Amino acid sequence: MMKDTFVICARVGLLEQEINTAKMCHVVRNTQTGAEMRSRFWLGHVAKRDGNETIRSFEGFVGNMALVRLFLIKQQVDPEDLKRHAIEEMTYLAELLPSLYESENEYIN
Repeated sequence: MMKDTFVICARVGLLEQEINTAKMCHVVRNTQTGAEMRSRFWLGHVAKRDGNETIRSFEGFVGNMALVRLFLIKQQVDPEDLKRHAIEEMTYLAELLPSLYESENEYIN
């Protein structure tokens, strides 16, 4: 891994149900002008969870079959919605983080 690079990985799930439906990773690296983040999403990875732990289940077994994944992704996950969400989230962070960094940086130096 390159210096000044870090990776954040997570399981994506439904809040109201104990089921995860995707995995994601954000790779962030420092650049000369700030930071760059690249994201990857694995949509349709189905896993049941108990709290924060993934558990073996019938839902996970069936949900990860190729035809079921294809159906779930086409019916429930719109990549355009995900893209729109990411743009909104990054726009918000771009507005918030510079002033937060400036206010916290005075305590670091």
